[in-house]
Amino acid sequence: MFAAVVTATAVGVVSLAPAVADGQGYRFFKTRGKAHAPGAYWNPCEAISYGIDFTYATKIGMRKSWERDRWRSAVEEVSRTMGVDFRYVGAVRSRSAGTRPRSLAGVDLVITFGKATKGGRYGYGRLLRGPVAGVAGVRWRSNGSNRRQVFGGYVVIDAKEVVRRTDEWEQPFDARPAAVRSPDVVRSLYMHEFGHAVGLDHVRDKKQLMYPRLQPDRPDQLGAGDRKGLRKLGRQRCF
Repeated sequence: MFAAVVTATAVGVVSLAPAVADGQGYRFFKTRGKAHAPGAYWNPCEAISYGIDFTYATKIGMRKSWERDRWRSAVEEVSRTMGVDFRYVGAVRSRSAGTRPRSLAGVDLVITFGKATKGGRYGYGRLLRGPVAGVAGVRWRSNGSNRRQVFGGYVVIDAKEVVRRTDEWEQPFDARPAAVRSPDVVRSLYMHEFGHAVGLDHVRDKKQLMYPRLQPDRPDQLGAGDRKGLRKLGRQRCF
């Protein structure tokens, strides 16, 4: 069994890195010897459950119903693109294990809000240090034939960083298509981190949502490369 922290993502920070495409515009966090062949992935032939712990978010003023709507919309776009069934089981209660949330019975993927302090139910310390707004990770096991099955995952959102650097959290989620409304950088963050939790890594192409610095003026929707990578993850062999 292996665990991997996949990403640390900053919100609203302008990067001077060149916009260089990564092959077809996507990368996998775990490869099978080739840059565009996933070596670890969720079973695409089974429903994957996820739950969200809103407790710490609500403690600092974020509204549960608004963030639930953002999250479910973000996951739905990823799920639809992959062709894999991610099922929301509802609100859950989680606890920090220092570098990740503890696993919960009956929930494959745990989403939670935390803070950059040590200790306590929602303290993730150095994992959320600095301008980091979110981290994601997975657990996998070898399943023969050089394939590794992801069987657990998590996303941790730094709620204070979101409140400090964005203003979308102060208003209800606008459910209209991203192409016809103002960008929602919080939804972009959620979808970006969920992209990591299902197998995508950062890319250098600013046109993709998996670029490591979220851009407030960019529509909160998947790029062409993001979609290619997600579709490939969803078309892998069943375990």
